[in-house]
Amino acid sequence: MLHQAGLPASAQLQVAGDAGYWSEEDLRFAALNRAWVDVLLKESSPTGPLANKPGMLPREAFEFQPSTRAVVCPAGRTMRGPVRDTSGACEAYFGVGCADCPLRPRCTQRPRRKLTVRWEYERFRQAMLLRMSQRGAAARYRQRIATVEPVFASVEHDMRFRRLSSRHPSTVRAEVLLKLLAHNIRRLLTRSRLFCVYFVLEAPASLEAQ
Repeated sequence: MLHQAGLPASAQLQVAGDAGYWSEEDLRFAALNRAWVDVLLKESSPTGPLANKPGMLPREAFEFQPSTRAVVCPAGRTMRGPVRDTSGACEAYFGVGCADCPLRPRCTQRPRRKLTVRWEYERFRQAMLLRMSQRGAAARYRQRIATVEPVFASVEHDMRFRRLSSRHPSTVRAEVLLKLLAHNIRRLLTRSRLFCVYFVLEAPASLEAQ
């Protein structure tokens, strides 16, 4: 759509997404399309039974080694595994020597610590964490608050657009585009002090036939 609007094909795009876009699919897209789009994503908050308990060791305290498919626990011990789980989507790793480990009270409430790993996801996750740690990435990511959030506020609060009136993909797309068109026209009127704007909507071929 941007290229159709006149953006040169050689231009590199920049994208910033919040934690809601932190998924294996989006991380894979960011890693494999770095040549033409620079994607910045914020990692979602940790989940699980130990995530919200203060003093517990987070998942980030473990060392993941994709090249050897090994996991090292915070005590410096290589965990036993991998063991394929029943679904086949993840590989499970189990702690070694957890019974006499001084970090056990902060690591697990069970006899031994268990971790599940999706190595494909972990590889893309590490690539994004590396990109976010590079110079200028955090500053550019913070700009999304001023560029994206006002649009959401305008559409949801000013236009009170919080629910679609249809479930059909074509009408859903049309309704959203009309709201965004109204938002852009209002910005154009505000900044350019125009009194009238002419625009043409191209009707689908199915409507023209009717």
